[in-house]
Amino acid sequence: MHRFATKSRALGRTSHRGYAKDLKFGADGRKAMLAGIDLLAYAVAVTMGPKGRNVIIEQSWGSPKITKDGVTVAKSIDLKDKYENLGAKLVQVSLIRILTP
Repeated sequence: MHRFATKSRALGRTSHRGYAKDLKFGADGRKAMLAGIDLLAYAVAVTMGPKGRNVIIEQSWGSPKITKDGVTVAKSIDLKDKYENLGAKLVQVSLIRILTP
């Protein structure tokens, strides 16, 4: 993993921001993103077909939501690992664009 500090130039001076970018290259980056994609795909696949199962979605407010809708399940997924979450969000955006008229 590589860490790069970002810089901003204001009036000819260089200053550092308080955070760094984490970068992954090659197989490490693909492996982390693929793990998130697989998690999202499995969660959605459970709801598909005539024998599709219900999924319980935890909500920050109110009672948990029970659904068999794959799009709702996909939209609700938010993973802790930022690279896995990046892969899941990539699929979420693609899924929403395909299924939204």
